Amino acid sequence: MAKQTRIAIWGVGVFGTLFVHVARDRKDVDIVAAYGHAGSSKVGKDAGEVAGGGPIGIKVTADKNAVLATKPDCVIHFAKDDGQWGTDADLLYLLENGCNVITALPYCNLGAWRGKEVEARFQAAAKRGRATFFVAGIDPDYAWERNVATASGLCTDISHIHVKEVFSGHKIGAGMFPAFGFGTPVDEARKNQATANWVLNYIAPSMMYTCEKMGRKLDRVTGRVASEAAPFDIETPFMTVKKGTVGLFVIHMEGTINGKVFAEHDVVYHLGKNRPADLRADECWITSIEGRPSVRVSVEPMASIKTGGDRYADDPTQTTVGYYVCAGPILNAIPAVIAAP
Repeated sequence: MAKQTRIAIWGVGVFGTLFVHVARDRKDVDIVAAYGHAGSSKVGKDAGEVAGGGPIGIKVTADKNAVLATKPDCVIHFAKDDGQWGTDADLLYLLENGCNVITALPYCNLGAWRGKEVEARFQAAAKRGRATFFVAGIDPDYAWERNVATASGLCTDISHIHVKEVFSGHKIGAGMFPAFGFGTPVDEARKNQATANWVLNYIAPSMMYTCEKMGRKLDRVTGRVASEAAPFDIETPFMTVKKGTVGLFVIHMEGTINGKVFAEHDVVYHLGKNRPADLRADECWITSIEGRPSVRVSVEPMASIKTGGDRYADDPTQTTVGYYVCAGPILNAIPAVIAAP
């Protein structure tokens, strides 16, 4: 049998616990550590049980040195991001101590988005530790760098790109409902630039990177809340979203060249019953490219093409399959990240 890759999971929120569930039965990886922030109720518990399944013999720890002591080949980084780049210190610590890191947070295109000084700090830390730092998942990595770039290969000329990214809001957790503005007055929610900027951090660097590689360098990318009212009362596991309050969370982003909009991206979270009528699935990515020729690509994750469904019967958390899209690019990137110089 080939040697298993030793991985540590840094952060045991929605995506971290989902990754435990995905990786626990893989023959090619071995979970050797799981890190949670101090004060978390998950610290001290078995990571497998935190993920909603049986124990795997690895307890969640808040001791960073204990994670390093397990000598992981790669750290999968899912730490909670508050939009203020609060994970810089942990990432630099891991890289300086020789840990290869794959993160799902918006750390791509650092030089263009956060400045050359920030990029240089990460480059220096990785060189000191002889480690590789890689960004993978949905945003960044999949939506623009993979999906848009691939679809654009069919075109000889492009005048406009639009990406609509749609998710079901049921699994974001009660803590995220206020941030997304569900149940709040629409006018109030649309003034929340902090939330718009938080989402912008995830999308804009990818938009800039991909467009530049296509020969269309964006001058700037802006974002705003464009949330819409619920057409009726909607019951959720956390609250009743009243008719007329925010029932559809929308962030609209625009990338311009010489004052003209060239690239757009909409992030849309619905609550099931109010899923936009033009969508065929609860969770999907629709890429529309206007050009010669114009193309439209729809990606709709499902439990099975033959039988349909949006959940796996063996998933104890019953997480909708759209969230699994984040795990695939990360898991598949591990061998290349470890092999890199």
